Amino acid sequence: MTAKPRIKFAPLHNNPGLRFALPVIAFLLIGFVGPLVIVLAFSFIPQKTFEFTGEWTLDNYRYIFHGSYYRGLLWSLGFGIVTVAILFLSCYPLAFGIAKVFGKWATPFTLILVCRSSSPKMYACSAGR
Repeated sequence: MTAKPRIKFAPLHNNPGLRFALPVIAFLLIGFVGPLVIVLAFSFIPQKTFEFTGEWTLDNYRYIFHGSYYRGLLWSLGFGIVTVAILFLSCYPLAFGIAKVFGKWATPFTLILVCRSSSPKMYACSAGR
């Protein structure tokens, strides 16, 4: 009697980084993507209904875009896009410079910058105390 050859899932077997990242990926899917999918699903059910049974409609989207709510939505999206563009234009060169100047010390230097900027002392100063 011959034994069957074991079939190994090559990407997981050959790549321990991916294998160790799977719990983090699962956490992100459950913790971030899952709630977004639920909110998206709730956006298709009628107002003041908190069950997924019944008729799904686009009435909520019609209500937003036919009223004056879409202006606030567009302003919010516009501010978000501008903020991301400004941060990208300022932080990407900074990160590139830190990586080139500090080399192998870039990670500890970045941690020191982040820890100092998020210290309680900074919050006390910004609160006017």
